[in-house]
Amino acid sequence: MENSRRGLSVGSLGREDKYMTAPEPKTLPLPSLEQTVAALVSAARAVAPADVVDTTRTAGSAFLQHSGPEVQAKLEKFAATEREAGRSWFSAEWLRSYLSTRTSLLHSTNVSFQINSGFLPSTPGVGRAAEFIYRAATIHLDQARGTTPQETDARGNPTTMDQWQCFDGGIRHPQPDFDTIHRSELGDRDREIGVFWAGRLFAVPVTNHDGALRDIDSLAESITAIIHPDADKPALREQTAVDLGFAVPSAVGSETLAPILEQALKQPHNQHTYRRLTNFLFTVTLTDEARDDADHLRRSAFEPGHSWAYKPISYEISLADSWLSLNVEHSTVDGATLVTAVRRMHDVTVPASVSASPEPVAPPEELTWKWSGEDISTLKEAAEGVSQDLTDIATHIVTVPHPPADQLPFRISADAAQQLILTIAQLKTYGRARGVYEAVDMREYRAGRTECLRAVTPQAVEFASLLLGGEATRQDLDDVLGAHRAWVKACKRGAGVDRHLLGLRFTAAAMEEAGKELTGTGFLTDPGVAATTYDFLSTTSIGGADYFVRYAFVPSVPEGFGISYTPQPESFEYCVTWHPSRADQPDDFLRALPQASDLLWSFVTSLHE
Repeated sequence: MENSRRGLSVGSLGREDKYMTAPEPKTLPLPSLEQTVAALVSAARAVAPADVVDTTRTAGSAFLQHSGPEVQAKLEKFAATEREAGRSWFSAEWLRSYLSTRTSLLHSTNVSFQINSGFLPSTPGVGRAAEFIYRAATIHLDQARGTTPQETDARGNPTTMDQWQCFDGGIRHPQPDFDTIHRSELGDRDREIGVFWAGRLFAVPVTNHDGALRDIDSLAESITAIIHPDADKPALREQTAVDLGFAVPSAVGSETLAPILEQALKQPHNQHTYRRLTNFLFTVTLTDEARDDADHLRRSAFEPGHSWAYKPISYEISLADSWLSLNVEHSTVDGATLVTAVRRMHDVTVPASVSASPEPVAPPEELTWKWSGEDISTLKEAAEGVSQDLTDIATHIVTVPHPPADQLPFRISADAAQQLILTIAQLKTYGRARGVYEAVDMREYRAGRTECLRAVTPQAVEFASLLLGGEATRQDLDDVLGAHRAWVKACKRGAGVDRHLLGLRFTAAAMEEAGKELTGTGFLTDPGVAATTYDFLSTTSIGGADYFVRYAFVPSVPEGFGISYTPQPESFEYCVTWHPSRADQPDDFLRALPQASDLLWSFVTSLHE
């Protein structure tokens, strides 16, 4: 079992003792084998034909009768070992799955979040950017000092603080097979951030020798020095190729970048650049373009060169409009932690301007790479391929109204309603439903990440079909809401099926690799199970728009859609991303969303009568 993580190195884990006085999160339980098999067979009924479901049921029985219990026992033994190491039974393999991605992170696992910028001055410009940097640096420096407040869930239970490590800087380092995570351990003294401007990267000090954060006016001076350098002091520029921006190489993916970077880091100049890039608390990309939100989001998320894609957290702020975003390398942190971070940025007390002259601060310093001519050609070609892929990524915002809660005949979970609209839209567009992934926050468990809620239930498909035919009843809707609620509860108590299925798969693979002969494991790759876990719609929601307005990520499958959805007081917003050349009837599906919403709410409000 231990060999299943071969090749994975997490580098330095940073200050692991900083939360030792905090309450210990719960241990993630391992679901029972019988429960997971039954749940998968039931879920298959929503997305697979009856004959396939029958085969899945038979395969599940065979797995339970033959090697399934032995695989489960091996996984339980592994879970105990991981628990002693401070991990959950799936967290190492989950991280490994991220770090094994070889293609462009921009077009695979990275996510771009539009931050609600209402807590900043309304006038765009350098002052607004400097205030945001001050607020963000305050939160990041808490982590560098080991003083990040303990998070708790809605019930007051402590949540894992592992995900906060990335707020102290660090980097995902490209490697030939599996990337590694390099942490920063510099504390709060003499810390820097990186500022991207016009494709160039500048190091900007944010704390002094005593660890004190620079004031906003001082930060604004550094930004001004970057975007308006003195005419008699031309900015240094050692970039080998003018049209190869500093961050562009990070867009090409580890398969291409890892061997090039390995050779480049043999040069002292590049070592120095990479060390400082790694130790930046975060980076900020400044843009002077005014665009609509959807265009800003698409470019920030998927266009090469905006930021170093392997930095855990990068921000982007416009000097021309209200745009503000957070780009995340997703391998070590999830959205709920980012929500807390932005909420805390809102709460930062901004001091009044300091009239006294501050102590001298080093001016911004440009960082550059020295690539060989051959490497430049390879990187350019690969980056052009990523840019070409960008032309096949579309992002569109769909807003659908819903009645105010006080006008509904009974309470309906916003999450259940938003997912049900997606199911109705699927049936209206395609005449059938395919698998949907919905992420559920699991940070109340040690080393917790997310679980998957399979929102397309048999009850949801049945209701959608009856609704489209004008035959749905209140009981049909109650069945949908009950099934959704049961999935939420199962996930939150650690009884979801997707992570368990992952554990069974990697355990069986390790056993067979060690020479163990297993029988009945065909269930793990059964067509019905595959249909259930096929993420035609990859969806997630992290609550209302107080902190993140919306966010974008590519679909999990070429013909599918990546969807973030956000509840508003009188509307739901779907931010939908897809590949125009490969998506299945995207125009029809987008049109079906408001139609599905109208059908659902017309039905619900009719129950008043």
